[in-house]
Amino acid sequence: MAGVVAAKMKAKKQKDDEEEEKNRVDPNWTEEEKAVHEQKRIKRGAFKSDIVCEQLELQKPPPPGPKTESNIPLLISVIILLAGLIIVFANLTEKKFSLLFKSVGPCCVMFGVTALLLRILFSYT
Repeated sequence: MAGVVAAKMKAKKQKDDEEEEKNRVDPNWTEEEKAVHEQKRIKRGAFKSDIVCEQLELQKPPPPGPKTESNIPLLISVIILLAGLIIVFANLTEKKFSLLFKSVGPCCVMFGVTALLLRILFSYT
C-alpha cells in the first residue's frame, strides 16, 4: 500500500515539474516571445475553465414549464371507488336488490382502491 502511495506521489511531483517547466520563461527570450508565451499560458488556463463552465451549463436542469402530465387515471379510479361506495351503501337499505347488483359495489370498490394505489405508487418512478 505504501509503495502505491509513494508511486502516485512521485508521478504527481513529476507531472508538476513538467507543468512548471512548460510555464518557465527562458531568460534568453525577447519581450515578444515572453508576451506570446504568457498569452498561451493564460489561454490554456482559460480554455479549461471555459470547458468546465460549458459542462456545468449543460448539466443544469431545464426550467420548469407548464405541467404536461394529467391525473386522468387517478380521477377515474377515484370516481370508480366513489361509485362502488354509493352502490354498497345503497345495498344497505331495506330495498331488495339482485345478487349481481350487490356484488358490483364491492368489485368497484376493490378496483378503485387498487387502481388508486397503483397510480400513487408508480406515478413518480
